[in-house]
Amino acid sequence: LKSRDPVGAMRLLVNLGLIDTVFPLPQKFLMNGSGLFQEGLTLLSTTHSHLCDCKANPPMWCEAKRALQAGAVNGVGKEETRVLMEDEDARRLLWYAAFLKPLKSRTTSSNDDAEAETRKKPRKAKRSAILRLLVDELKRPIRDADQVEKIMSAADSFTKLVSMGSDISALSVLLSGAQVMHDSENRSKIVCSMNQKAVDPDTEDDPLWLHCMEFRKNCAKTLRRIGPLWRAAFILSLCEQLMDAGNDELEYTIEGDVLEQTHEEIASGIMNKYDVFAAAMMQLGLIGIWTQQPLVNGGEIKNSILTQIPEGPVFRDVMDEQTEWMTTHPGGSKEGLMEHLRATFPAFA
Repeated sequence: LKSRDPVGAMRLLVNLGLIDTVFPLPQKFLMNGSGLFQEGLTLLSTTHSHLCDCKANPPMWCEAKRALQAGAVNGVGKEETRVLMEDEDARRLLWYAAFLKPLKSRTTSSNDDAEAETRKKPRKAKRSAILRLLVDELKRPIRDADQVEKIMSAADSFTKLVSMGSDISALSVLLSGAQVMHDSENRSKIVCSMNQKAVDPDTEDDPLWLHCMEFRKNCAKTLRRIGPLWRAAFILSLCEQLMDAGNDELEYTIEGDVLEQTHEEIASGIMNKYDVFAAAMMQLGLIGIWTQQPLVNGGEIKNSILTQIPEGPVFRDVMDEQTEWMTTHPGGSKEGLMEHLRATFPAFA
């Protein structure tokens, strides 16, 4: 997958019948192995083709200059904001994630009993099928395997966000002009605006602004888990939707050119939806949010804010509440955060 033509390399392995040797599947998947790999090859091909299109005609969120500007809000530089066309390692992980995504989809368990049984197993036995394949069989570093799984999981999160209507929220962000950026005079300061008017993040109660901040919070959860690899996950989510649209077309080829045009319109609609979503994330200063530091540390919370707080899990709840407040109040004051924590946890104040 390091080659300049990863799709051709994987197609050759599939056509020569060598794919099961290079990627040996667990026993329970052997019956459907060829189908899984064929589906993975289709997704890999779709992903590779779309990335080539992005290189030729990059959307706004794929432009290196804009990516660097968006990351400035959270103080991240070129290494944290590199686009996929400039990041060979991220592309290689994306190829693995795309090819093996169908296998992950088949092995993801929603059964509580199965999960409880997994917890009883030794640590090595708890490894997912993806981890076992990449680490035990292909001898890839455990770090690579973990990142491949993170890309897959984040792709599922992005797909869920888009399917639940967050794409409409993203459009609201762009139409309202809601924006989070660094102060041009003081780059360490974050400023907010909407409809070209300054917004006070501590006190703003406009329903449209609050809606935009809810979108920011939902996206931030995924971005914090995936970090700089978010573009790989985002592209994978998009290409899964494009692949599904292509599969739908195959069922209705009887109409010929009319449906072919309809499929192009569907694909264009999907790409526009994701472009709006990514542009909204950049406009709300979400790039680099995974590096955000807390406004108040544990010592300050114990000594001056929530002096009655006990040791234990509740302290994690307080820190999570701080993270959420900072996400929905970008550039908010330390005093505003302290007041919020006292109001949220009055028993410990």
